[in-house]
Amino acid sequence: MIFIDMKKIIISERQYNLIKEHLSEEIDPSEAYRDEDSLQTVLDGKRGVCFIVAYYPEHDDLLDIARDSGLEIISMPQDKGSFDDSTANIVYRKGFEKKALRLAAIAKKNGGYLPVKDPTETYEIGILLGYHPEKVREFVLEKFPNFKF
Repeated sequence: MIFIDMKKIIISERQYNLIKEHLSEEIDPSEAYRDEDSLQTVLDGKRGVCFIVAYYPEHDDLLDIARDSGLEIISMPQDKGSFDDSTANIVYRKGFEKKALRLAAIAKKNGGYLPVKDPTETYEIGILLGYHPEKVREFVLEKFPNFKF
């Protein structure tokens, strides 16, 4: 029988929350294909920010879950598109305000959308959304084959 002497670190709830707020992982884009999954990655602490467009009542339910979980939301109307009266929402955890505000500025500039029109902006959007940098590079090069990083 093997015994391992494991030492424990005791921290306060405040310290735990600070660590949790500032730790984030990058995700593979496939983890966030659906809005439910996208929100779940933020709730699980895998990333700090996600983007959800409210088209249907189900999206409002997701935003309620986000609010009830203590997440922050920046909302803005989208210019007319495929759906009338859709709302873009940047959902984020505390500690990710700068990223959320930058993403909101990009969306506002583009009528509430996160477009794929410019390779530099497209790359920045992917990074702000917490996608793995290599996956973001691959996506940008797929859309803009001649772009040089």
